[in-house]
Amino acid sequence: MGIIRGFSLMFLANGIALYLAGVILPEISIPQTIESFAVTAAALTLINLLIKPLVRLALGPILLLTLGLGSVLVNAVTLLLLDVLLPTITIDGLGNLLAAALIVGVSNLVLSLTARFI
Repeated sequence: MGIIRGFSLMFLANGIALYLAGVILPEISIPQTIESFAVTAAALTLINLLIKPLVRLALGPILLLTLGLGSVLVNAVTLLLLDVLLPTITIDGLGNLLAAALIVGVSNLVLSLTARFI
């Protein structure tokens, strides 16, 4: 898969995942304009590409012990970082952060598996 196609699919998957999390969980405020939403999705994509591998490396033993369920924690760390870096998105509460991480993780998994068949 080409770099631009991969980035575009990841950007689209992150955008859909953020939208779903914002619709399902009312305590998460997502940007209302297309431009700010695109910036937020792009920031999450960059965090997933650059910082998420480092978080996975740091939390490697937890990922092994929990048989991969610790990936929700990795997604929670990336969403927390997104919340800290961008004022356009706010996530209230730890439970909402973990629920959003689960939604983002599952939707990214489904969309990435779907993208393999395209």
